Amino acid sequence: MIIAGGFKEHEESHRGIFWDDRDPDYAGKEGFVCGYIFRKVCPCDVDLKHLKVEGNGDTFYLIDNNVPVSIAIVSFFCKRYADVYIETLESFRHRGYATRLLGWVSDWLTDNGYIHESGCAVDNRASLGLHLKLGFEVDGHIRWSENSSV
Repeated sequence: MIIAGGFKEHEESHRGIFWDDRDPDYAGKEGFVCGYIFRKVCPCDVDLKHLKVEGNGDTFYLIDNNVPVSIAIVSFFCKRYADVYIETLESFRHRGYATRLLGWVSDWLTDNGYIHESGCAVDNRASLGLHLKLGFEVDGHIRWSENSSV
């Protein structure tokens, strides 16, 4: 899937254009790499241990001892693709909650017929490490250029 839409608000505030470098319309065009696009290539097979996942529609919560500690919000695209936004409450970070929830949600998406792609900014080391730890591969980049005629 070529990531489409959602760039217009960023283009106006950053005075340039953004694009998915996998898009054939931009083949060979140069621009600053500002984000990674990940593709899931294998099952994550995470062990939830005593944790539970509760969800409804596009939102999933990771629960530890009846306390929601992490949230995943799924955006569905083109009937077959999905992207996941994940966040762990600040007081629960650095305990592996995001890894377990993203892995579980990613496998759930695959089991339900979706292709899971995710993205993050190049300076988001936590998200980059999380995706690589779960077996995602970098499949493309979001690029930016001041030259709007790219």
